[in-house]
Amino acid sequence: MTKYFYIENSQITPEFGDIFINHLNTTNEDIIVMLKSPGGNPYIARNLYEILKKYPYETTVYGFDQIDSAAVVFYLGFKNRYITPNSSFLVHPTSTERDNFPESINAYNIQPHVNLLKSTDDMTIDIILSEIFLTENKEMARTVLFNMILLNTRIYENDAKLYKFINDVKNLPDIDQNLTIKL
Repeated sequence: MTKYFYIENSQITPEFGDIFINHLNTTNEDIIVMLKSPGGNPYIARNLYEILKKYPYETTVYGFDQIDSAAVVFYLGFKNRYITPNSSFLVHPTSTERDNFPESINAYNIQPHVNLLKSTDDMTIDIILSEIFLTENKEMARTVLFNMILLNTRIYENDAKLYKFINDVKNLPDIDQNLTIKL
């Protein structure tokens, strides 16, 4: 038996993570996820990535339209990865809301925020590099991916296949919508 999830335009938030994890904890079967997401919290995405990597059953994801930002890390946690024709991924530097900063800021109290953003980018780069292939040279691959992130790069199906983000390009599976969990 297989459990199906349809995730369209959902942010990767703590609430989303809790709901998804609860579903995984209450099922003992393969899962297929259809995913379109603008991204969200990179720490929740990393947590979901790690949980999916340990999930003892088959995990399959079909990305459609756009899989952006933190959703890329979530997507890469699946064993079988597909996108639909004309879909893409967006990688970019980690950002934060202005209200996360004090009203008055100086070089000393901004540094912890800068360090956190840099460490988050490093975590994201490490996960992506563990799942994709850019070049045999690991340091060069890290530099290429870092530059892709700095340039807010959208990765389309041909490059996604070349870099091994995906197994293949396929249409969404035809499933009974009554059997699908919508998140």
